[in-house]
Amino acid sequence: MSTETELLAAVLARPDEDTPRLAYADWLDDHADALAGRDPKEARARAEFIRLQIACEGRDDDPDLADARDRAALLERRYGAQWRPDLRIAGALHAWSLRRGFAEQPLVNADRFPEIAEQLFAVAPVRRVSLYLKAELANACVACPYFPRLRALDVSGSTVGAGKLLSSKAVAGLRELRLSWVQTGANQLARTVAESEPLAGLEALDFWQFMLPEAAAVELARAKHLRPRRLTNHGSQLNDGGAKALAASVVLSRLEVLQLRGCGIEAAGVKTLVESPHLGPLWNLDIGANVLGREGVTAIANSARLAALRVLKLGSTGVERHGLAELARSEHLCNLRSLSLTYNRLRAGAARVIAEGEAFAQLRELDLYGNGIGDAGAAHLACSPHLHAVARLQVANCSIKESGAKALAEGTALRALTHLDLRENKIGDAGAAALAAGHFPELRHLTLAKCGLGDAGAIALASSPLLATVDVLDIHSNRIGDAGAKALMESPHLGRVRELRAERNKMSRAVRAALEKRFNKPVE
Repeated sequence: MSTETELLAAVLARPDEDTPRLAYADWLDDHADALAGRDPKEARARAEFIRLQIACEGRDDDPDLADARDRAALLERRYGAQWRPDLRIAGALHAWSLRRGFAEQPLVNADRFPEIAEQLFAVAPVRRVSLYLKAELANACVACPYFPRLRALDVSGSTVGAGKLLSSKAVAGLRELRLSWVQTGANQLARTVAESEPLAGLEALDFWQFMLPEAAAVELARAKHLRPRRLTNHGSQLNDGGAKALAASVVLSRLEVLQLRGCGIEAAGVKTLVESPHLGPLWNLDIGANVLGREGVTAIANSARLAALRVLKLGSTGVERHGLAELARSEHLCNLRSLSLTYNRLRAGAARVIAEGEAFAQLRELDLYGNGIGDAGAAHLACSPHLHAVARLQVANCSIKESGAKALAEGTALRALTHLDLRENKIGDAGAAALAAGHFPELRHLTLAKCGLGDAGAIALASSPLLATVDVLDIHSNRIGDAGAKALMESPHLGRVRELRAERNKMSRAVRAALEKRFNKPVE
């Protein structure tokens, strides 16, 4: 039988494979009660965390894995400090990020990476680093024997240094590449990426705050080797011309995730993209912070090439009620599971369109943050004949007051909710009491931050069976005093709560500390 040392050595020796990691997780489960000096709960949590992160790898927005991501994040908040290597290198190593259950990404001083690489790889299955690249550092990375073992690279800084590195054989093992904060030389760098044969294996290509003008997008579209599954461009001037160049390119042929937020794209550009004959089996489309209007949204609704789409993000795109109506009757969006419409100035009429839209019957997640749907809009959602599958509802900052909270509580459409976010709505104590009288049998995460709650609202919640299923309760930034806090502490219904946020209330510091100590429990 393998020992823990042998299993961890196997993870280091075969870092690309999941099998050694899962074998270690199984061993932890089998031996949790017999590990000297180690909490069995922590050992089992580590095993669960490894499995969860592996299951979620590469599916950051998949609504079917939302609960798994939440659980993994909770476990990491509780135990993550114990799961990172105990390696300290003054002025060079600052922190570690966990991925696939292990510390894969060290936060390092870029200039020191070639120097300390051997120490890093000796204690963790390092897969990703971030480098602010200068020409001399690029030379050192090309010569570093550990660099080819990387699978993901974040690069910012000098385009000269980046170009030298990205055209070298040292990057042949990369599967993910992020280029960020490049202010000059964008065209040349895009050409380097497009022409670099060593980058042919890239699965994810991310241009973050990268000045990617149309000319650079044209260079990228000419790539002969690139066939990524994920293409992301945030915050640049791609514009309709760049979108059309990509639409005409086979670079899109394997694409599963396309995120083009804030890229200056308008209706004509998005129409060309979603109708591209090269578009791959896309399941995630984020076209937020572009001015699409009704015409652009209609193009999305009418595109047969989006039949596999599961996630659609249209935040800050100018979509309005008539455009939503096109989405609502789309014949192609029958697989849609997650819809984000943040900051579109939507009102009650738009909420009614969503509530009555047959195309939204499969939704699991609906995000309306920052829209003014008001109490009438909340009532439309709560009485919808189609939204029975919604598990996560984000209606924060939506101008909802007491009657809207009451409508949500009394309606029959949202009984499957596991996550309800009402923060930044002035529902007050009466609204909290109305929610407390509601029936959400699956509710696990309730957010009522900045909702104007006082002691009466907290007492109403504390006395309600509504909270019997809740794992996470967020009531920060309200007016709750010691009386409300004590009612929560003494409630017979909050036994499942594992995380409670209560900062910025009127309760005394000692009572708040006791409240958080009472509920912020070890994860089982």
